[in-house]
Amino acid sequence: MSLDGKVAAVLGPQAAALNIGGDAGVETEDIATVYDVVQIKDPDTGDMLGEVRVPKVRLRIYIVQPRLSIGRTYEIVAQEEPSMWLLQGSSQPLQRITENQDATDWRSIYVKVGDPVIISKPQTKAES
Repeated sequence: MSLDGKVAAVLGPQAAALNIGGDAGVETEDIATVYDVVQIKDPDTGDMLGEVRVPKVRLRIYIVQPRLSIGRTYEIVAQEEPSMWLLQGSSQPLQRITENQDATDWRSIYVKVGDPVIISKPQTKAES
């Protein structure tokens, strides 16, 4: 089972509010995948061929209200030098989100209000 929603607000570098909540069946620990919709045109004719949803970032839901939910990033991103965070004594870097398209870097993903979201139940170890 999956649920469709949209990004309602970017709350910080690792959290976003979604316009779908408990009334629709969202629960804590659900996974929300934020997508970018890419329109595909025929290069010869310019005719619209269709659109494709490309996954941007996944969020784990940690707050659920009746009409909204809040998710935060949970996936670790790799650096060019993966051992650097170990040498610096810091934790592994989590993926970040930003509303500013010009502020993206190696671990930041541009997310905007209105981006489509599909919420699904987390996979259990038996399903992996």
